[in-house]
Amino acid sequence: MKRFLSFFIFVFSLTQISAQLFTHVGGSVGFGQSKVLGERSEFERVKEIQNFSLGLVGEHRFDSPFVITIGANFMGFGDSTIYKNSVVANNTTITSINRYKNMRYYMQVPLCVGLNIPMGEDSDGLIIKAGAYYGSMLGSRTTGKQILVTGAAVTDTVIDAKSFFAYPKKDFGWIAAVGYGNDNYSVEVRFNKGLTSLFNQPGDLPKYNFAYIVTLTGYLPN
Repeated sequence: MKRFLSFFIFVFSLTQISAQLFTHVGGSVGFGQSKVLGERSEFERVKEIQNFSLGLVGEHRFDSPFVITIGANFMGFGDSTIYKNSVVANNTTITSINRYKNMRYYMQVPLCVGLNIPMGEDSDGLIIKAGAYYGSMLGSRTTGKQILVTGAAVTDTVIDAKSFFAYPKKDFGWIAAVGYGNDNYSVEVRFNKGLTSLFNQPGDLPKYNFAYIVTLTGYLPN
């Protein structure tokens, strides 16, 4: 509740000071793919799954091609992970197969600087931006199945739980984007790479959020 309240206060402040600070203010929506990056064990496979972004953006375009943007995004990162490991004990093969679909939901605040390079006589231009983001986790959900095969015996455990993994509550990382737009809209491909490890227990291999997302932003009339 506190995170949602903080977000609404941020949005209210953004709308109040937008005329003084920003030349362009609008909303954005995006869809793409995400997974985890980092070290993996020999028993582990990770696949991409769909992700999304929904947010607000304030942008200041200077007379030169330089641009500064700040935003507030509700964003999901996710991954599909399979663990498969077999051991032999007392002449019996024991195989563990864990299949997880993980989703992590954040309130993300990105800050970027870059270039808006004019193309033609209108306001159309090439957009190149890079910067950093801060994310506060709102929650997570894990679905899937844990299968234990002991000889001829098979045990299935269905997983559908919130906060199944003890992810950190904060996420820091970098963001980069390239796109095309004008005074009315912009279309960008954005890349997000977390720098905060998702697992912090002793012996855990470091893993980080990663996503690429195609975003459409519409700007309010000036």
